[in-house]
Amino acid sequence: NSAFSVPPQQLITHDGGIIEIGAEVHYAVTDCVALVSQVADYQEMLRSLAKTVLIRLTVKQTISQLSISKEKVKCESAVRDEINGQVRKWGINIRLVEFCEIKLLKAPEKEG
Repeated sequence: NSAFSVPPQQLITHDGGIIEIGAEVHYAVTDCVALVSQVADYQEMLRSLAKTVLIRLTVKQTISQLSISKEKVKCESAVRDEINGQVRKWGINIRLVEFCEIKLLKAPEKEG
């Protein structure tokens, strides 16, 4: 089992708030042969993919969704599942994605 951090990223949420969010990604190599034959630098590819998926999925959320534990866990699971969709063929299984502390940099504008 291994893990790596996705450094904090500044994002604009679906409701127009600005947050800083990072993640811890826990994974295991399940097929060494597939891993060395599929990807030249799997760690770099994995980090890049995790960052891209984290950004793409969290910008679809609102500040309140990311603040509610149940909704946050759903988003973490969605990030994990999407990364797994790409990396299982490389012989990697993402076991857990945990968002690091979410910092609110700017509250969303209230409508009306």
